[in-house]
Amino acid sequence: MSESRSWADSAALVTGATGMVGSWLVRELLAKGARVVALIHDADSHSELFRSGDATRVSVVNGALEEPGCVERAINEHEVATVFHLGAQTIVGRAVRSPLPTFEGQRARQLLFAGRVPPTSSARQTGRLRLVGQGLW
Repeated sequence: MSESRSWADSAALVTGATGMVGSWLVRELLAKGARVVALIHDADSHSELFRSGDATRVSVVNGALEEPGCVERAINEHEVATVFHLGAQTIVGRAVRSPLPTFEGQRARQLLFAGRVPPTSSARQTGRLRLVGQGLW
């Protein structure tokens, strides 16, 4: 993250916030004064996000990337200006046993970065929505 960017009073959505990278990103954003919104599919008490107590300092949106409108709802309800998209199925065994949710999650990632999700976001309409993510697909 650039040191010149001011995060004070800026809302950032982090998908994958319970993951290794996501939980540390949340901590850094909080330290810089950002209002953090975490999209959480399953609350994992072993995640650094919960162990550190940072989960109590963020706005949690429960849902999954593959749920239609979930990301859009999070962006609109919390007036998000930046999306850090780190959410992905990282457990290979689960992906092999149940490939459809993994595929749908990857499809959601592609749509988000293609600019088609969320189409009605006020930040998207005014051109103020920043998307940041890992190139995992």
